[in-house]
Amino acid sequence: MKDLGNKVASGAAWMMGLRTFQRFMGLISTVILARILVPEDFGLVAMAFALYALVETIGAFGLDLALIRDQKAERRHYDTAWTIKLVYQSLGALALILAAPHAAAFFDDARVEAIVYAFALISFLHGFENIGIVAFRKELTFRKEFLFGFGKKASAVVVTIAMAFYLQSYWALVLGSLTSAIVGLTLSYGMHPFRPRLSLSGWRDLIGFSAWVTFNNAAMYGQGRGPDWIVGRLEGAAGLGAYRVASDIAKLPSSELYAPIMRAVFPGFAKVSHDLPRLRRGYLLAQGMVTLLTVPAALGMVGVAAPLIWLLLGENWLVTIPLVQVLAILGATRILHGNRFSLFMALNKPYWVGIFVLADVLITLPLMAYLLWAGYGLEVAVWSKVFASSLLLPFGVMLVSHFLQMRGQDFFAVVWRPVVASLTMLGVLLATGQWLPELTSSAAGALQLLVLIPLGITAYALVLLALWFVSGRPLGAETRALEMAVERKLIKRHWALKLTGKHQLFGAGSASSSS
Repeated sequence: MKDLGNKVASGAAWMMGLRTFQRFMGLISTVILARILVPEDFGLVAMAFALYALVETIGAFGLDLALIRDQKAERRHYDTAWTIKLVYQSLGALALILAAPHAAAFFDDARVEAIVYAFALISFLHGFENIGIVAFRKELTFRKEFLFGFGKKASAVVVTIAMAFYLQSYWALVLGSLTSAIVGLTLSYGMHPFRPRLSLSGWRDLIGFSAWVTFNNAAMYGQGRGPDWIVGRLEGAAGLGAYRVASDIAKLPSSELYAPIMRAVFPGFAKVSHDLPRLRRGYLLAQGMVTLLTVPAALGMVGVAAPLIWLLLGENWLVTIPLVQVLAILGATRILHGNRFSLFMALNKPYWVGIFVLADVLITLPLMAYLLWAGYGLEVAVWSKVFASSLLLPFGVMLVSHFLQMRGQDFFAVVWRPVVASLTMLGVLLATGQWLPELTSSAAGALQLLVLIPLGITAYALVLLALWFVSGRPLGAETRALEMAVERKLIKRHWALKLTGKHQLFGAGSASSSS
């Protein structure tokens, strides 16, 4: 199990590296494009993408997760998964072509129609991608998945920026997405020797798990892209463009770190799903680590949103500052929901994922639509997402506690120290920001960040360390973080042992080796 734990930890590092690279490149792209394009350009593409994402979500049967979960999957299962995807993506492309005029009519913008046609081509290309690359995750060879994602993202960013300078148009964003699809298709066959064949012989073994995954994906679409239809319809392309860019910026430090960790943790959970004590220890350690790393990043974004927007996007995008702050708070609440989605999948209870997300959607979308319709504005309307997430949080913790046969206190024991330290850090950032000079330029934003970011990191680390000592230096996320620092030679081992007050960091049978 220790080898598995090391592989999962290594996989999480690779996936975090990939996600960090993707988001960094996306950030660089957004910063450059924001100086060339206007919010309306981003909004137009988001309108078309909302329809494209709907088609993609319906067809995201979770066949890759089913193959990863089934340790005895055979070639016929891989061929079946590829065939189902190919057929669906072809039909999806046709559906997009037929729906394009109606999407343009719904958003009351004729330009949307041509963009949807381009996304239909992208959907068609995705159907031919080699299913063999699923083995990268199943076999825990995350380095290859990193290289695969690296190639797709880098090529897309280069083309998008080049076309933005040349075309000065929203078409640069579309051409970047098309490039990513073409490069991904090429790399999928170049990086894995598997050559899929048309077959449906293994559909019975895949369909049961995949049916629930499809339901979950549909619910997640409503959560992630449902607001696009409401904002695009009631606020227009400019409002939707501001909302989408704010969402992308706000997610940088929270869910964009959270998602790759969960992507790597799921195979580990699946392998120990039969051993409840180990699964419980692994879950709590993973949740503690996620909270330790990502909650301070999310709440830190709230404190530095204003100088960050000034620096990255400039004064034409100041409308996004309050949106970024609210959506960053949303990211923190979703982290506290825990890594239960990966847990439910590993326990073969995928329906609970969709149930919780659907509940979130049923609370958020009607409330958001009402607030916009009543004239409260986008800044107030996005609080509906925070409200829904916070309302459902205790129910999720109770359900996880039931499945893992643990007390709710066990969950809060691994998250309360990072949360309190993060809130303290946020208070320090907001108080300090009141004393700094008024923001009037990108240069002023850069200077404020040079003050606020080191201050926030220091405040968080000191408070977290103090709380850990007061709690008796329990074995958990803080200890694991010290162990990782030793492994990467960021701190000497004897100093780490002095901090923990123990003769070793994680020993045999500890939480480290259980995940």
